[in-house]
Amino acid sequence: MSSFQLSFSIVGKLTTETSTKWQSFWASSLAELDSLLWHSSWSMAARNCDNGTKLSKASEVTSRG
Repeated sequence: MSSFQLSFSIVGKLTTETSTKWQSFWASSLAELDSLLWHSSWSMAARNCDNGTKLSKASEVTSRG
């Protein structure tokens, strides 16, 4: 095996290993971000529901006079 082939083989292995690590990092980061956004959207929906209930009760009180 020539030195060129050896260095090409080493570079190929390092590139593959680095690429795999980055893919793993981005996959886990995107999964965490997706989970965070999913939970925050549910908490926002719950807050909006609570605000809507309070607003409707307040409007009933003012409409009764």
